[in-house]
Parts: sequence; C-alpha cells; structure tokens
Amino acid sequence: MTMAHEMDTAAELERWPVPGDNLVRYNVPERDGIELWAGLHGGTRPETDPYHYAYSVPTPASFDDDNENWVKESLEGSLKDYLKSIAYSLVDELGKDVITEFSFQYHGEPWGLTTPIDRTIYLYLENVDFVTPQFIRAVQTCLIQEFPQWRLRLYNLTDHGPTDLVIYPDAIRVGDDLARRDEELDVAVPRWTIQAEAIRDKTIGASRRQLRYMKALIPDLLHKLDQTPVVFVAAFDNRQGNTQKHGIWVLQPHRRQFAHNSKAAGDDYHVGPHGVVPYPRDNRDYIAQLTQCVNPPAGEHELRFRETVWDKAQFKPVVIPGAPVLTIRVTETDILTDDQLKQLLATKAAGGK
Repeated sequence: MTMAHEMDTAAELERWPVPGDNLVRYNVPERDGIELWAGLHGGTRPETDPYHYAYSVPTPASFDDDNENWVKESLEGSLKDYLKSIAYSLVDELGKDVITEFSFQYHGEPWGLTTPIDRTIYLYLENVDFVTPQFIRAVQTCLIQEFPQWRLRLYNLTDHGPTDLVIYPDAIRVGDDLARRDEELDVAVPRWTIQAEAIRDKTIGASRRQLRYMKALIPDLLHKLDQTPVVFVAAFDNRQGNTQKHGIWVLQPHRRQFAHNSKAAGDDYHVGPHGVVPYPRDNRDYIAQLTQCVNPPAGEHELRFRETVWDKAQFKPVVIPGAPVLTIRVTETDILTDDQLKQLLATKAAGGK
C-alpha cells in the first residue's frame, strides 16, 4: 500500500488523484478551466488554466453520454440494494436517510447549472459504520459495470477534504494513501471508518445520545400535558456537538403549535404509541411533539411560548390573539454537558438509575 503522497508516481496521481487536491478535474472531455473558473468566481478570469487534469482513459466520453442524474439514480439504487442485502436500515435512529445527498459541482454554480465540472459524484453520509471493504466492492462493481469513468467521493468528516475517502472503479484513496489490492483495501477501509466514527461521535453522536436520553424520560412526562401544553424535557450544552448553541427540548400536544422566543428553530420529533419517531412517514395517531429550541450559550434561559393558528391568507402560523404566555426557565444546573450525558447513559446501561 502506498503510505505517503510523496511515494506516489506521477501516473498514480493522475489516474487516482488524492482527495485533498481540490483543483483536479477527473475525466473531463474538455480543458476549459479558464471559463470554468470565471463561472465559479463571479466572472474573474485567470490568465492561465488553474486546474490540472486526471484521466483514467485517453479520451473521456462527452457528458451527454453519461447523464449525471442517471449516474446518481443508478448508484443510489445499487447502494440501497446492498444495504438491504445485509439487513441494514435505510433510516437511522434520528430518522435520517443513511444514503442521501448525492451531489455534483456544476459549471457556473451558483449562477447557472449546465454540466458537472468533472466526473465526481459526492455522497454525504450520516452513518459510516456500514462502510466496509464489502461496501466498497459493491460500489466498485456498480462503477465498473455502468460508469467506469466516474469516481465517488464520501465526505462526512467535519474537516472533510484531505481525509475524505474516494472510490475509483479499481482503487480507493484514503487521504493520501492508495489501496488497489484486496489486502490493502481490507486494512485501509476499517482504519478510515474508525477515524470517521471518532469525528462523527462529536457531532451526530451527541445528537444520538440526547435523543436516547430523552426517549427514556418521555413516558413519565406525557401526563403533564394534561396540566400544561408545554413541558420541559431536557437541555444540553450543544446542538449536534456545536457548543456555541444550546439545545432545549420541550413536549407539546400533537397538532397544536406554539411560537417561542428562542433564537433559532431546531429539530422536531413526534411521540406516539410506537415511541419517538422523526417527522411522520405514515398516518399513525401521534399524541405529542418533541421540539428543540436553540439559543446561544447562557447560564439561564427563559423561553416564552404562545399558541398559534395557521393563517391561510398569510400562509403561515400566527399567534392567537390573547393567547397566554407560557414560560419555561432553564437554569445552569438543568443544562447537561455531553460528558455528563455519556456518564448518565453508561450508568443506566450498567443497571443504575
């Protein structure tokens, strides 16, 4: 396995560019970098083409021969079929699709969409635990059989770029490292997954811990909705790992909406006989809504809620005239840090209270 960028030959770098090379264009039929740069940078034209070009074939086909939507739909279908074959849920515990946000970078973006700037398809992943050597081989099989001139770039890290994983039909790049043979791939992929999981644990991992904690609280809180339509559930010192935002969660009755004075809206979940679920994908009878309010860090938060009604003329919710103000105060001692949450969940898992 090639263990350092400096060890790669020029041929290897051209055929399998590293993820951190953001000025490379892969398998493009035309070298129109000056025009592309001008389109992407508000008309500023460089004197020379700032891009360099990588090819896996001598003469790439026209983009008209590889409609990007067809590439996206076929690859998405193949990956979902693979996950189904290993009995992996297509929706995670946060209610998010695990295969989502296939995208391209286009000429002229954001001023006008024409064709992709090269043959790279990007995939954002909420989960990475299914990214195994077997998953990589399933992707490569699809690329080899249907789109041999394309590559797939997995980006999921907070510092995505040089540490992304790029899948080529006959190799992968893990950062600067190149893996071509099966034994190399079997080492490189688990190492990347461990690294990715560690970084994701600080963001989406924090969200999962919060939801897991609240799920255990909600059954004992639902009866309080008989006394007040807004019930405090929990407060955390971060939103998805971002400690510049506090996430404060409340319960409110299903089908009743309340305006609140928090600085930003957060996530919503629905509560019903099957527990806490994301936005309903069916017509089950939900009884409550779990709502996140987002505020800047503070020692104490005062949230004020007023009931709203949908105004068809304005096509938005408006506060009901004369609706009472419901106040929830969150003190500093109510706000859980992620470390405290980890300890609470560990204690409960061990049989404690």
